[in-house]
Amino acid sequence: GRGVAYNADVSDDEINVISNKVKIDSYFYNVKGYFEDTIDTLFSNDMQGIAKGLILGEKGDISQEDYDKYKHGGTASILAVSGLHFGIISIFLFWCLSLIGLGRKTTYVITGILMFAYAGVVGFTVSALRALIMAWVIIIANLLGRRKDYLSFLCIAYIISLIINPTSLFTAGFLLGFSAVFSILALNKPLSIIFKWMPKKLRGLPSASIGASIGTAPIIINFFYYVSLIGVF
Repeated sequence: GRGVAYNADVSDDEINVISNKVKIDSYFYNVKGYFEDTIDTLFSNDMQGIAKGLILGEKGDISQEDYDKYKHGGTASILAVSGLHFGIISIFLFWCLSLIGLGRKTTYVITGILMFAYAGVVGFTVSALRALIMAWVIIIANLLGRRKDYLSFLCIAYIISLIINPTSLFTAGFLLGFSAVFSILALNKPLSIIFKWMPKKLRGLPSASIGASIGTAPIIINFFYYVSLIGVF
């Protein structure tokens, strides 16, 4: 399910490099290494792991104690590159490209290409792939002038993700990601009615958080045997 075909044990002196096969993921790996080195330069030792998790989805340098705090606080999802990351970055890119005077269609296409590059840098994880597919479907809808139907976009991302890797259906990350987005979309309107006393622009915040928490709670309990109530806040 993770693309691992073989396991092997070997010592360094038994390895002889015959040739290097350059693939696109080699470039992505090198860029990721550059970003990791930059983070190591900019951040203190105790913050490097968190910064890599937030920006690159790389959790290897986060101490178990720190990761447990995020997990039990219900916020571990921000350490896995997902729709939140793609949303923030795509909006920022779109804004920057618009500022320099590029046309709307050109801006959409360049943003989509850069989103593909970002997904490659973080390793085309399940959550990044879902976000990338949804981003591109939204971009295509905008380019064609079609009405935005986010539930349809989510279904397209769901189908394409399973075509690429059918076994991801049984992973916690896949189930949590799609259930969270589906619950936000499905419960947004009824929950917004409950929070109608709030300013209209702020209503979506508690609605999204509660919706995602409701949708993911059964899966979290099934896989991890606990649910974080503080995570809603």
